[in-house]
Formats: sequence, C-alpha cells, structure tokens
Amino acid sequence: MVGNTMDSEIEKLTRKIDLLEAELRDNKFAMNVLSSLSEATVAEVGAEYFQSLVKTVAYLLNVKYAFVCETLNDPPSHARTLAFWANNKFIDNMFCSLEGTPCKKTAFGEFVYYPKNIQGIFPNDELLVDLGAESYCGIPLKSANGDTLGHLAVMDVISMNKNPGELPVLPLFAKRAASELERIKANDALLKEKVRLMVTLKSIGEGVISTDDQGKITLMNEIAEEITEWKQEEAIGQYAGDILNFVQKDRPNQVIDTIEYVIKSGEILKLVPNTPNLISKSGKKRIVTIIASPIRDSSDNISGTVQVFNDVTKLEKLNNELIKMDKLEAIGVLAAGIAHDFNNLLTGVIGNLSLLQYIAGENDKSQKIFRNIEQSSIRAKKLAQKLMTFSKGGQPVKCIAKVDQIVMDSVNLSIMGSEFNCEFIFEENLLPIFVDEIQFHQVIQNLIVNSCQAMSGGGTITIKGECIDILKNEIADLKAGKYVIISITDSGKGISEGQLSKIFDPFFTTKENASGMGLSIAYSIVKNHEGCLTALSNMGEGTTFLLYLPVKESSSDSDGKVRKSFSSNQIRAKVLVMDDQQAILDFTAEALRLFECDVTTTSNGTLALKEFERSWKLQNNFDIVILDLIVPGFMGGKESLAKMVEIDPNITAIAMSGYCDDPIMKDYCNYGFTASIPKPFTMHVLEKTLRECLSLRSGPTNTD
Repeated sequence: MVGNTMDSEIEKLTRKIDLLEAELRDNKFAMNVLSSLSEATVAEVGAEYFQSLVKTVAYLLNVKYAFVCETLNDPPSHARTLAFWANNKFIDNMFCSLEGTPCKKTAFGEFVYYPKNIQGIFPNDELLVDLGAESYCGIPLKSANGDTLGHLAVMDVISMNKNPGELPVLPLFAKRAASELERIKANDALLKEKVRLMVTLKSIGEGVISTDDQGKITLMNEIAEEITEWKQEEAIGQYAGDILNFVQKDRPNQVIDTIEYVIKSGEILKLVPNTPNLISKSGKKRIVTIIASPIRDSSDNISGTVQVFNDVTKLEKLNNELIKMDKLEAIGVLAAGIAHDFNNLLTGVIGNLSLLQYIAGENDKSQKIFRNIEQSSIRAKKLAQKLMTFSKGGQPVKCIAKVDQIVMDSVNLSIMGSEFNCEFIFEENLLPIFVDEIQFHQVIQNLIVNSCQAMSGGGTITIKGECIDILKNEIADLKAGKYVIISITDSGKGISEGQLSKIFDPFFTTKENASGMGLSIAYSIVKNHEGCLTALSNMGEGTTFLLYLPVKESSSDSDGKVRKSFSSNQIRAKVLVMDDQQAILDFTAEALRLFECDVTTTSNGTLALKEFERSWKLQNNFDIVILDLIVPGFMGGKESLAKMVEIDPNITAIAMSGYCDDPIMKDYCNYGFTASIPKPFTMHVLEKTLRECLSLRSGPTNTD
C-alpha cells in the first residue's frame, strides 16, 4: 500500500516536472521571440525591416518559407510581396493575383491555417507547386483603425503539427509589421501630398511663404523666390520679416511686419487696396498685394503663418497708363475739335489768299506780301496737323522730310544743357523720307534718352545716316527697296542677351521709376511707317539702335504753294458745294467761277440733297459735288452721298474735311467718293482736283 502511494506521488511529481519543463521551454521560446522581435525592430525600417522579419519568423518556427505582403486595391484583388524568405535566402518580390490562393481570405482580414495538403486545396496556385508547399498559415496585418493592410504568412514542405497562430510569434510580428506598413503608407501619402502641394505652389502665380510659430520660414515657392530674389535654401530658417521686407508706399521708412501681426493677433491680414512696396534682396522695389493668414493646429493654437503675395508692379503701371490714356483721350477730343475749327478758319485765309495772288498777277508788287502771309499760313496749317496727330493717338500724318535735319534738331534738343556730346556722320545727298515729323522727332528723342541713361557719367553718342538697298526677305518685316538707315550708338554698359529681346516690350524696364514705354512707343511708330527698329549690344561695349525707314525718291508738294499760272483752258463744269462755313463757301464759289463753273452752294447735307434731286428732275445734272464730311447738327457728306447715289449711281463726288486724318479722307474710294480735299486748301489744289475728277468721268467732259 505504501509502495502504491509512493508510486502515485512520484508519478504526480514527474508530471509536474514535465509541465515545468514545458513551461520553461515555452517561456524560453517566448523570450527568444521577444528577443528576435526586439532585434528585428532596432534601427530597421522599410524593406530592411521586412526582410529581417520574415527571416526571423522562418527561423523561430522552423519553416522553409515566410513572406509579408501588401494588399492592393479595394476590395483586395492583388498583393505585392514586401519580403520573401525561401530556403534560407531572399527571393525577388512579386506581384500576384489573390484569386485561387490561400492568401485571399487573409487579405480580407481572416486568420488562415492549412496544416497539410495545401496544393490539393488550391490546385490552381502555381506558386505552391513551384515551392513544393504542403502547409500554410497566414495572419492579417491590421491598422490602428482595423483596416487590413496586408498579411504575414509562413509555409512548409511538410505538414504543420502545431498551429503557428497559437504561438506568440505570428501575432507579435504581425502587429509590428502592421505598424511599419501603416507608417510607410502614411509617409507615402505625406510625400504625395507634399509633392502635390509643391506642384500647386509652383503652378500658381502668387508668391507663397509659410513659417512656423516663431515666424521662421519653412517653405517658399518659385514665384516667392523670383519676387524676393531669395533662394529657398538661403531663406529656410530665417525670420520671414527679414525676407519679406514690406514698407509703406508713401512712407518708405515705415516697415510692415505681417508675420508679427498675424502671430500676435491670430487674424488674417489683407493689404490689397493699399498696396505696399516689397524691397527685394538687391534693393529693387516691387508693388505687391499681401494676404497673411495664421495656420492653426488641431487644438486651435497658432502653429505658423502663410504669406501669399503678388507682384502687381506691371499692373499698377498699366492702370496708371490707362488713366493717362483716358486723360489724353479727353484732351485729344478737345484738340481734334480745335484743329477742325482751325482748319476751317485757315481755309478761308489760305483760299482767299490764293485768289488774291491769282487776281493780282505774278508781277504785282503785292506778291511779296502775299508770300509772307502764305508762309505764316503754312506754319499755322502744320500746327493744326500736329493737333490732329495728337488727337488721333499716334496715327501718322506723313510728309516729305529731310532726315538729317530732323535727327539733328531732335538730338540737340534732347541733350541741351546736359553732359553728353553727339557726333553726326551723314551720307551726302541723303534721300528724303516720308514721315510724320512730330512722331519721328519722338522716336529720335526716345532713343537718345535711352542712350543717355545708359551712360551715367556722360559720354558721346554717335549718329550715322546712309541709304542702303534692302533685298526681299533680307530683313524681317521690311519690303525690298531703298531705305535710310540711322544708327545711334552709345558707350554705355550694354544690354544683356536675355534683356535685349525684351527692350521693345511695353512696360519692360530696368530703371527705377521708369514707365518702360519709351522704346515700345518708338518701335510702334517706326512700324506704322513701314520701317524697322532693332538693337545690337554686348555687355561692356555699349548699344547701337538701327532705324530703317523707306525713302521717298520723288514727290510733288502742293502744300499751298502758288502756282505760277493756271491752265488757259477753263473747266466750265456744274458744281454743287456743301459746307457749313460761309467763308469756305464764298472762297470756293469765287474760285470756281474764275474757272467758269456753274456753282450752287448749300450749308448742310439736307439742302444739298434737295438741290441735287431738283437738278436731276430737270435733267440738268451736277458734274461734280463737293461735300464737307462733318456738319454739326445736320446731315454730313457721307450720309448725303449715300442718298445721292440712289438718285445717280454715276455721281462724281469730292470729300472735304478739316479732319485730315478721317478714314474717308484716306480711303475715299471705299466710301463712294472720287477724290478728297483736306482743309485748308488753295485755289490751285481745287483746280487740280476738279480736273482729275472730270478726267475720270466716262464720256466727254464740259472742259474746252
């Protein structure tokens, strides 16, 4: 009995020892797991961590294969391995479909254990066949919020006698792997967001600078670099107020610290209506608009600021120019009216003067006095043309001009009282050009001013003029023919290659407080004269402007000069004259009667139309009608002619106007007129125009 009791106690003790040994083995295994997990965690992230993980899992569980996968798509349809341990080595990662594999359930968040015959259960999984797998165990990788990110799996070529999932290995490593995969995904998302943010910041047209809560710069885009002239790598970590040097436009000594204001007040600051100046790194002033806003964290505390600013310097200049243009337009309307009335008055003076010259005869002693009056009248006429040119905003009123004289007059006027000298080198017998003298003066003056500004300490400007022949396509935008080329060369610092292509652009300037319009206006004027303006320059060697203008080899000038004798043949035409100025009607009628014309005068288009219609009905048609284009308060010449054409489609009409730049005066044929006479005009101009019109009429004329 005692022996049996002893045996029973020994048996119990043996079982306890076995249990203790098993517990010690499990504890030792757990310690190995924890040690391996710790070793796999230290200083390893990303791909290195996952490789260390699968290698450690395969070692601890004594299996041939271990791999970790990232699940793709939602719902999951494919997976990509992040690390794969097979037969004591790493194999290349792979991309595979989950359909028909033991990994599919794991990808949907289930724990999966197949202790044997895995190939028989999944006969279409070629990887299982290639690896000779017999058993499989997989555990999902869960994120902090429970989403399945991927799975950790082990396989072996023999059956698994014990479920690896019941051991602490897979759950512990799966949890750590899930954390690492979640971190990687978060970093990827953050990187993508950062890239998207940088692309967005790069694509927008405003400068953007962000700071931390101390006002130190953490980010700036390319536009901000361009406006401030600071590179991001230079500016990062600096106080933004030192980079964004904002000052009041009207009080340059008063600095605006937008960063300090936003951080202290927590309010959005907008400086749009009262745009300040930003002083760039090089000291250049730019007019900007600013919107500064606080950045708040999840606790609503200010964690930084974002400064959005826009360079509106060009826009501000454009607005100023538009205001000037509005003012100039208003003055232009006034100038046009004055010029029109002035031309009407001059027509009476110059016209009647030509009558006196004709009546007195060439040998009359009073002709000298008449010529003096004539010269004064011609100067008055040119003054009216200047007013008209101004009123039309730059449309040229051309005449024959000596280029060397205009250039010298313009240059000497531009440098008068300055420290600059000019050297003139002109070809002998330089051919005349056909230009608007006022506008050509402006071109030369703008070019000289630019040359003077390039030579800050004074110097010599060399101006040359010569005639050259231009072949077809030799110079862009120039027709083949003979041109006068004027070169203006300074000895300044020169223009860089990058800036040379922009100097004729409106508002482009490298000078403080300059409009950037001088060269662009000169370029536009030359273009309107069918010419070309170019520039040549090298840094340190000065700049040469080349001005090409077509020559006018021959022309007749009927600018009011007295014709020595009128044609012995009289005109004897029936003429209708319409003008609202009685002095013009009187002069024109008197001149026409000297030509033995039958003259009828009217003061507006309505009366002229009645006379024309009455004569038509009596079959005593007018040979020529002379119509003033503008009659305030009544029908003008254009409207009158349109109604007369309905009566007689073969009418011969002459347009007459004090608005010498009126489109009808230049393209009279397109409006139904046969010719045009700009006011003021002389008796000779009137006779010449009448004869030309009558010669164009079909059939015999009424001239002798």
